[in-house]
Amino acid sequence: MKKFFLSVFLIPLFIFAQPFTKKYLMAFHTCTTNCAFQFHETHIAESNDGTTWTMVPNLPYLPGSVPDIVVRGSKLYLYNPGKVRRYNNATGLWDTSQSNVSIVDGSGNNVSFVDPSPYVDSNGNIVLFYLNSTGITGDPASCNPYPCTKYFNSAVEVSGSDGTQFVQQPGDRLSVSINSGTASDPDIYFDGTQYIMYYSAGSNTKAFTCSTMHGSYVSFPGLANNDITNQGGIPCGHYDATSNMYWTYTHFGGGVTEIKLVPHANFNATVNTSSTVINGTSIGLTAQHKCESPGFCTNDFLTGIGNQQDLNSQISVFPNPANGNEFSVQSFNSKIIVQKIEIINAAGQTVKEINCKENAQVIKIKTEFVPGIYFVKIISSNGNVVKKLILQ
Repeated sequence: MKKFFLSVFLIPLFIFAQPFTKKYLMAFHTCTTNCAFQFHETHIAESNDGTTWTMVPNLPYLPGSVPDIVVRGSKLYLYNPGKVRRYNNATGLWDTSQSNVSIVDGSGNNVSFVDPSPYVDSNGNIVLFYLNSTGITGDPASCNPYPCTKYFNSAVEVSGSDGTQFVQQPGDRLSVSINSGTASDPDIYFDGTQYIMYYSAGSNTKAFTCSTMHGSYVSFPGLANNDITNQGGIPCGHYDATSNMYWTYTHFGGGVTEIKLVPHANFNATVNTSSTVINGTSIGLTAQHKCESPGFCTNDFLTGIGNQQDLNSQISVFPNPANGNEFSVQSFNSKIIVQKIEIINAAGQTVKEINCKENAQVIKIKTEFVPGIYFVKIISSNGNVVKKLILQ
């Protein structure tokens, strides 16, 4: 009797498995007793609620420090200072190595930078916020000698560079004079009405606001010394539209650092109520592993739209009540494209229709109606949502 032999080719699981299955992603680095930057390893965790985090399975070894992360289209971009490594969700493949990231100013001169924080703007471009380290020797976060001024800037991706080349935008997003300590690690996010910028001052996280991404960021009136929390630094943040809560993440701890969540409803006062969400044992490492430098993004590989309630939470109408000259409609998920908006009065009559431009995620609408109650019907690529609007 003839014997037949079946040849089996084993392919490493991480190449083809889709590891990103939950709504939120967090990049961070770990180290143990020797925490020099060359011994840092980057990890990615995922969560559905922002509190319980598990390690993304089947990831390759990812060396690197001070990571931050963003998803755009079919790719994930993992930034470390001066580097980016990309994951292609369509193929299931990571770049074989990191690519260099460069920033030039408006005159074409190279800009030195550290601590890049990525964000995808309404045009689909990656924007980096960073600490400008041009001309600085030694630690760019501190002074030699004190006092000195630290400059936080932003840069927009060069078309076709796939997250590797950027042009610095005019002006400073924030300048900080320090007499001691450090200023570093900016983070940027949007809550539907304002952009919020954090930076780390050692064991404190400081917060600032601006109505435009590339404007000048100013203090929140209620924050003493601009501190949103004294529960750690190297921060990242997210606004949860479902609960109307801000999630501020920091790393904290004198011996073995861990990642904490500081939830808060506003920026009216410094908040020091926190809980540990990631430490060495919670992610399957050891109690001696330090978990540091969180970077947060939504997992836009998923639509995030499992039902009508999810869709409703991803689209906002603001301000509401509206008493100015306009209000806005915004999609918080880059995969939800607002296509058309209908304004309906209390009698059920459509008083205005707006056909939105391609890839529109933020639409401003003039309040040219008499005060009263209206309904805003939002027709999107993922379905329809109706929001109640009060005009004053």
